[in-house]
Amino acid sequence: MEALAPIAHPDIVSERLIIPFERGELTRDAFGKTLREVRISLRVSMRRLSKRSKLTMVTLSRIERGVGKGPHSKTVEIIFKTLWDIQQERRAKYV
Repeated sequence: MEALAPIAHPDIVSERLIIPFERGELTRDAFGKTLREVRISLRVSMRRLSKRSKLTMVTLSRIERGVGKGPHSKTVEIIFKTLWDIQQERRAKYV
């Protein structure tokens, strides 16, 4: 597996996803779109996020597309923690 370059922004998960979500600034559609943007910025495939979070790819895809009533709060917590952990692992490699 090739080494990944450091992520462009050191705390993209908090600044783009967690904080705006907690402030109520992300609608269901905006949350899904932002989740996808953050995931791609971190160079994390949906398959990898699925494996790490133990959420199905169907669930993640529906969230990213804004389909349905929106994710349950526990699902959001799992996604946040998983992306945060991945981000921190990447940062640790380059510190």
